Amino acid sequence: MLEQIGGSDATRGKLPHIHTRRFRKGETLIRAGSEVYEWIAISKGAVFLSSSAAAGTKVAVATLWFGDFVGRGSPLGATVAGYDVTALVDVETVALPTAGPRAGAPEDLAHLHTATAARLNRQIAVRLAGNGPQRMISVLATLGSALFQGSVRANQTNSLAIPVGQGRLGELAGLSRRQARTYIGELASAGWIETWRTRVVLQALPAWLRVHGEVDGKGLSCISTIGAAVETLTTLSRKNTGS
Repeated sequence: MLEQIGGSDATRGKLPHIHTRRFRKGETLIRAGSEVYEWIAISKGAVFLSSSAAAGTKVAVATLWFGDFVGRGSPLGATVAGYDVTALVDVETVALPTAGPRAGAPEDLAHLHTATAARLNRQIAVRLAGNGPQRMISVLATLGSALFQGSVRANQTNSLAIPVGQGRLGELAGLSRRQARTYIGELASAGWIETWRTRVVLQALPAWLRVHGEVDGKGLSCISTIGAAVETLTTLSRKNTGS
């Protein structure tokens, strides 16, 4: 994916103005309402999008990660950013200045736009149509996909630490702290996560990485309650082990 932007000497020769930036966890990459002058793609880490709500509060909308396109001409806005983009963990980006105020994204980057739009739309749909358990399970599965390092095969990795506290998880799922603690506690009691003050650890990671595929095939009903989600995760885990 991003190899097309900055991975090879040949590509860098054609696009000499490519540069990378690094952002610390909690740092703002892009502010809503600001004009964006560069094509920007995430090359490491994950970000979350948020939008202003009543009384000056921010509402988390979605999480984006490796390969997602957040700059000029992206699904976040053609020239003006529609969301705040904040580093969920430490993040690196690849950026390329536009050729002019009316310039569109290079044809080679069209697939990044499509993939980003799909991830964004899926998460917005769950936020709008999903109940509490569905939103929490979806957020945990999304963060598992976002932070999983593809260099290690999923079937060889049984757990993944997500360096996000329960309050942030509730925010990403659109839940109150109390609701988030309740659902997280139920999942912990069932053995699918471990909880710490500043992180949550997904257990049986391969099953979590297959949740969205299962939802695509069976609909949100397969995670409509924490009990249903546990049954779904159990089934997915058995498929992984072949039992």
